[in-house]
Amino acid sequence: MLEACLNTRSLLVAGAFVFMSCSNYNGNVDSGKPAGKSDSQSIYVDTVEPTRPSFTAEQLSLRIKGNLPSPAYKFDRFEVKVKGREIAIRPLATIDTSVMAAQVLVPFEQVCEVENVKPGSYEVKVYGRGGNVVSIENIKVED
Repeated sequence: MLEACLNTRSLLVAGAFVFMSCSNYNGNVDSGKPAGKSDSQSIYVDTVEPTRPSFTAEQLSLRIKGNLPSPAYKFDRFEVKVKGREIAIRPLATIDTSVMAAQVLVPFEQVCEVENVKPGSYEVKVYGRGGNVVSIENIKVED
């Protein structure tokens, strides 16, 4: 009888631990944010390529391909900074932490339009999740 009581207690303690672990999960480890809310996050980047062989200052566009971390992520925007002859791009996505989604990569492809670029040659660096950087040298912008 005592052994059956101890087994029942062990089972209840284990069940309570699992329940408490799952009920607090909101997609972010110790984020302090309510479920369903999030900030933009970097995504995985595989390639960046020009959409055309040459560009004008008004029409510089780059095709960026990679992966979102899960189906709960949605593309949000590109963060673009032009400094000197370098164009830094960071594709960002938001996550809906109220959605339960499998941890599978979801293909991503978007065209990034870069504005206010002066004529000349540029190096493009696309910063992805995990510190990954994909770059292209000598993107030419004409008058």
